[in-house]
Amino acid sequence: MLLLVFITRVLFLSLPTIRSATSDTNFHIWFSNTFFKTNKSLSHKKYPGSIVDGKIVYPPIPHIFLSFVKKKYICFVGAFLNILFDYFSAVVCYWVVVIYLNELPMGIDGQILSRPFISSILFATTPLLHPVNARLTGIGGRTIGPFLILVYFCFLGNVLIYDELFYVVFLGPIALLIILSSQFALQVLLFFSAFLTLFYMDILPLGLALVVVFLSFKFNIFGTREQLVGKIQHLKWYLDKNANPKPLNRNTLDVLLAVLGFSKNPGRACMLLFKRVTPFILAYSLPCFWALVYIFWTKSFHSFQGGQTIELYFCLMITISFIVFVLTSFRPLIILGEAERYVEYTVPFMCFVLVFFAAYSGVDWILPYVVIVNVLFVILNYMILSEDIIRLNLKTESLQLFDDQLIKFLSSISGLRCVTIPLKLSYSLSSSLSSEHKFYFPAIFTEKDGLLYTLEDCVVYDKIKPAISKLSNKYNLNYLVVENNYYRNTYIPDCGPVEHDCLIKIFSNDKYSVFEIVAT
Repeated sequence: MLLLVFITRVLFLSLPTIRSATSDTNFHIWFSNTFFKTNKSLSHKKYPGSIVDGKIVYPPIPHIFLSFVKKKYICFVGAFLNILFDYFSAVVCYWVVVIYLNELPMGIDGQILSRPFISSILFATTPLLHPVNARLTGIGGRTIGPFLILVYFCFLGNVLIYDELFYVVFLGPIALLIILSSQFALQVLLFFSAFLTLFYMDILPLGLALVVVFLSFKFNIFGTREQLVGKIQHLKWYLDKNANPKPLNRNTLDVLLAVLGFSKNPGRACMLLFKRVTPFILAYSLPCFWALVYIFWTKSFHSFQGGQTIELYFCLMITISFIVFVLTSFRPLIILGEAERYVEYTVPFMCFVLVFFAAYSGVDWILPYVVIVNVLFVILNYMILSEDIIRLNLKTESLQLFDDQLIKFLSSISGLRCVTIPLKLSYSLSSSLSSEHKFYFPAIFTEKDGLLYTLEDCVVYDKIKPAISKLSNKYNLNYLVVENNYYRNTYIPDCGPVEHDCLIKIFSNDKYSVFEIVAT
């Protein structure tokens, strides 16, 4: 089982990585290597290298592990941790079937492909967990959230179905770990708990989650107050400005028309389907679901009829994930993240239900075929991602983020107060320089108005307004560093022509340019 979890995921990690200096990975490297070591605690504190007076609030637990790693190994260790927590989830899948089906562990009854083992293999090979995005290659702790959610709702199921109140003791600490580990997992916790309360007409699921959130806010446990406030302000920022177009370009009529319009360019249409049309993404990424549909359509289950069974509970979890998927696929809730990720959190429950009802109906023969289909679609995702990366390789030069010449030049400037185009470039530069070199970071939460100050400074997320002199006067900026791909002929895409009268170019190479900002 461990080998299969490892092989299918390392397959994706083996691809050459195209990572610009503005990728989210660089934020996580900076947060782990620079910010957390400066804080030396879980609580969020002001970073001395920030021009804006405030805090960067982000779930710290995934970065705790990475903070002990040398910078050059952070990407490797982060990817390994993603695989490790997926393995932990696969182990939970194994033991859930052992416990609830009263199955013997693998090998004890002479069966190598036992039902518990098949359950974990179904989870390990599900295509939705091998997507064409950064789930496996990112280092932001993408898999620790699903693992904690799985454990949390398995324990909650024992409380709701079997009245085993002992498990309540564990639910509070796990919920706190969820808050400290993943913003998206916190959304899953609240959404799923709310719907469970509605389905069971029991206040416990939602009440318990809200109590943990309230206590975390009230007592600021490990900086959770700043983190929760930061999350609210982040959503408020989106709602006030819709400043980041990236999460808003999925499942829209424009995207569907674009797919139809690319009939002459099937490759482009294919990439749109696989990356932006979430119903299509789910349709091919969940063979387990279609196997369940087949079994439910052709068989009847006496154990499922009426009553409150653990099987019904697991089915409700799956149903809830699809409800939330639909709700978050369209505006305004599309700002709450990639909709298919909510279903990703219930993949283990699909595996449980599939194994349970295959056993009840005597169609265990279907399970190996589902595994085979899983693997085929994982290979398909790998091929799509490979083609995309090969195409980018043809257009992209060296994978090196910075040349020593740029870093050496910036390090020689005393009193550096710098803004970058795009703004995410600031994380990469800051992690390569001392905190004496100050940057305008794009996501600092101020005590006065949180993230809303960026409405005045930015046109869209990660891109400042072209009026450089106004921004310079506001923050006493003296230098501008730009990535040349984002800045051609004094024009910023999505923003317009830059006010260049106040800029004097003092450094330039093939990738980056540095300007001194002078008074006008």
